[in-house]
Amino acid sequence: CDDAGFWDLIHDAADADLESILRSATSSHTCSNYTSQTTWMFTVLEKENSEVECDYTGRTTPVTSAKPDPADMNTEHAWPQSRGSDTEPMRCDVHHLFPVDADANSTRYTYPFGNVVTETWSDGGSKLGTDSKGDTVFEPRDSHKGNAARAIFYFNMRYGNVVDSWCVDEQFGTDRQQTLSDWDLADPPDADEIARSQDIATRMGVNNPFVVCPGLVQRMP
Repeated sequence: CDDAGFWDLIHDAADADLESILRSATSSHTCSNYTSQTTWMFTVLEKENSEVECDYTGRTTPVTSAKPDPADMNTEHAWPQSRGSDTEPMRCDVHHLFPVDADANSTRYTYPFGNVVTETWSDGGSKLGTDSKGDTVFEPRDSHKGNAARAIFYFNMRYGNVVDSWCVDEQFGTDRQQTLSDWDLADPPDADEIARSQDIATRMGVNNPFVVCPGLVQRMP
């Protein structure tokens, strides 16, 4: 957190001021070419032993110097494109992009993240279904819950002020925020997620503060 330049900004700040402080601190990042960013994500950032793993199902697919066939595996926007992430810089901000099996990505659609009570689809630990209120939600497998939560907290902090309010309510309303906060506690950042954020920062100019600053999610009002 200190190395990323956030600690001095937030450690004495009032919780109510954190969003505006962080938004100002992360507003200088650069991102304008979606194809370039997602190609880098697949062929460099996420590539291991010539394969990329789907963050929702755990399935792997071979990757060389180009992205895989999008009918096999493609780019998941944790904050759905049709809910405000369809233009730059939101669309190509890799802090909320992940490689995902095409079927799983299509199944997630634009549904918000949440805890599934009645399941209608599952693969590799991820589920689609309805929550305790009867709303359709998508629940990632346990190993990706914290990652997804911190991606959503990041997107809302960085772009929530320019996204339609109904989209924010759907993806990050009070109940949604509490669920994501719970996921952050249950699945804290590991070394791989921190390294990923730092690699993205090297390319884009800014870290995800919710990944590199322990406990920050829990301070957000």
